[in-house]
Amino acid sequence: AGRQQVVAGRLERGAFDFDAFTWNPGPIAASDSASLVVQAEVKDTGAFQATAEVSVSLLNDPDSTPGNGLASEDDYAQRATNPVGGVHDSDGDGISDADETGIYLTNPNSADSDGDGVEDRVEILVAGDGSLANSPASQVLFVNANAPAGGDGSSWSQALRTSAEIAPLLSSGSAVDPVYVLLSADDNARYAPLTVTQNHIVVAGARADGSALVPGRGFATFDAQGNNQPAFTISGSAPAHLVNVLLTGGQPAGQGGGLRVEGAADAYVHDSIMAGNDAGQEGGGFSVLSGASLSLTDTMVSSNTAYGQGGGGGYAQGALTVRNSIIADNIQWSGGGQPGGGGLALRGNSASEVSDNLILANFSVADGGGIHANLINGNTLIHNNLFVGNSNIDGFGAGLHADGINLGPTLTISSNTVALNQTVNNLSGFDQVAGGIDLWTNADNVLVTNNIAWDNVDDDGTPESTDNFIQRGASSTASNNFEDFAGAGLNGDIDVDPVFIESFYLHQASSGSVDAGSTTAAAAGLDAPYTTDVAASGDVGTLDQGFHYTERSTGIADNVEMVTAYCRDVWIDENVTLIIRPRWGAKPIGPGHKVAVLYTGGQSTTVLSITALRPAGSDSALAADQGDGTYRVLLANSGLSGTVNLSVIVDDVGGGTLDVDLSDAEVGACDVDSGRERFIQRNPWLQIPF
Repeated sequence: AGRQQVVAGRLERGAFDFDAFTWNPGPIAASDSASLVVQAEVKDTGAFQATAEVSVSLLNDPDSTPGNGLASEDDYAQRATNPVGGVHDSDGDGISDADETGIYLTNPNSADSDGDGVEDRVEILVAGDGSLANSPASQVLFVNANAPAGGDGSSWSQALRTSAEIAPLLSSGSAVDPVYVLLSADDNARYAPLTVTQNHIVVAGARADGSALVPGRGFATFDAQGNNQPAFTISGSAPAHLVNVLLTGGQPAGQGGGLRVEGAADAYVHDSIMAGNDAGQEGGGFSVLSGASLSLTDTMVSSNTAYGQGGGGGYAQGALTVRNSIIADNIQWSGGGQPGGGGLALRGNSASEVSDNLILANFSVADGGGIHANLINGNTLIHNNLFVGNSNIDGFGAGLHADGINLGPTLTISSNTVALNQTVNNLSGFDQVAGGIDLWTNADNVLVTNNIAWDNVDDDGTPESTDNFIQRGASSTASNNFEDFAGAGLNGDIDVDPVFIESFYLHQASSGSVDAGSTTAAAAGLDAPYTTDVAASGDVGTLDQGFHYTERSTGIADNVEMVTAYCRDVWIDENVTLIIRPRWGAKPIGPGHKVAVLYTGGQSTTVLSITALRPAGSDSALAADQGDGTYRVLLANSGLSGTVNLSVIVDDVGGGTLDVDLSDAEVGACDVDSGRERFIQRNPWLQIPF
């Protein structure tokens, strides 16, 4: 009884197959040994056995027979575990047994209650209730890039193979009977770009063996391979849904690298990733054109670039909703005109909402490193987001900038935490810009309330009252905590240390932002399960200022060993990117932490990041948060050889050291057997932590 899923591992040699659960260590000499350690996630309570056996050997073993399943032989071992407590999810579909029986009326022992081949979780995401999960779909296409040729798409055994085979078979569905396209999310299955023009279409990653796909652990990959087109395009006129997809390799000359939503399309993206896309104009990760709409939930938009006027991560002229998502490590380069928005650019002619997200380490060459809101003609809400490590040059507001807000619609900026962002302003005539929140508004219909802006800087490095917040023109501020270095507060707000702990939780006994809001937590929609307490107690009574977590973030108190992501040596005079993550088996860091790297060994090596912030002293750098639990710095080496020791500081707590070999040797020549580890991960992007 009981179930588990292997998600990662550490090996000294050879290769591990996640799907077959087999390890081939290669030849092992007499008296030698080799080891494999795997990390598994337990899915429910109840005892189960983990079993390992030598299945094949090229040499004769005198006292055992490989692969015969006999526990009495010495090539066979078992380990029993008995996990207890937690949320029960008997079928492993990501929906608790209690919700299946009490809310959705689905079968907790089957990931596909109605037997149509579509997981309950997908159908619930589409419908918002259990109606579709209890009513078999009449149109389901199965697609597997690894299937034999000649299938008609009617089942996994008869699966189609390519995107080109899908389009001729698509027809519009209805709200009560959508058309489903299920694509194998096996690690090596990739699909060419797809354009959906039909209505009520659901495109979802799935397991070709019929097992449940754990959210964040598998994606159907659409890879444009840089061929001058988006990875996915939606242009119908009725709802279309993407679930469990990875959009990558898009490189159109126009808008929308990963996803382009156009016409009157109404698009929804759930539990997905947009990463590694470029756009020649706006929207590296995605673009929503005027008249269209897009809703993102539980999605990561990371490592995308836009070369036009805005939106390294995403660009919206139409209506946009982003919830419970991560916008991280995106870049916006200027294409002329009025650029801005390294993470998101809101240019909407319609209403937008950006709530409950992590906006991390994005960069813009102009306004709004994290978000730029400009010329908004619809009510817009930016609520309960964490802005950390964003930066910009030649513009305003590294965390958030809003300008050109017109009469009529309301822009509300509420309950955000904006920290450790930096702007570098080279614009003539502007001596003061804010690294945190910078507003330039034409009307008084901008409400800024219950936010925290702290430890943000401009380019001169001198603490100024305007480093964290500045407003030009009319806006209304109330009950914010804006650091002004005077302790008096500006515009009726306060300036009291929020005392961040373990990421950006608030120290409940000493934070100046606890119970300092202008309303109640319930009225703001931020009562339990929302919390600012590291102990995960829900916010009750008077609202705490700043960002509220929706679940317990990963702590780092016992996570003191860190390694680089790549086992490699570094040439003398080579600049190299170092990726920081926990040592295998340690508690994961997760996104949204303050991670600094410190070097004190001399001036011939410098640690750099996308900001000039030095959170742990003059020889430190703020690591860029990549949104997947890993952090990045650049080691700029000049003429130094030998080993450099770098200290890692996580949330102001020592996190161990990184040893980097600066030898005059070929890159990649490090010795795995010397004690460094190779890390294997089922997917290149980690599970989204929401």
